[in-house]
Amino acid sequence: PVDPVDAAAAVAESPTDPVLRCTYALALLKSGRPGEALAALQEIDIMPEGLAPADQAVVIAVLAANGQDAQAAALRAALDVNHLRKSERALAFGS
Repeated sequence: PVDPVDAAAAVAESPTDPVLRCTYALALLKSGRPGEALAALQEIDIMPEGLAPADQAVVIAVLAANGQDAQAAALRAALDVNHLRKSERALAFGS
């Protein structure tokens, strides 16, 4: 697991890197801080469709954890699950 403090430091060094933002958001989400995870993703203009499937799974999980179910469902529908590990699939689909 990634420590939110370490992930925040990485984001501070490269604040516009969407992959680092997703890693930071996941660390916050796993630490029980879904609102902060959403804020971390919203601080820059992340286009989920342009992210790797694993990072898309993070975005979906963060949206769902914040009650943005329609957005999460739309991204889930477009996500190619064949490119996800079991843990990433669980993150995106909640199982």
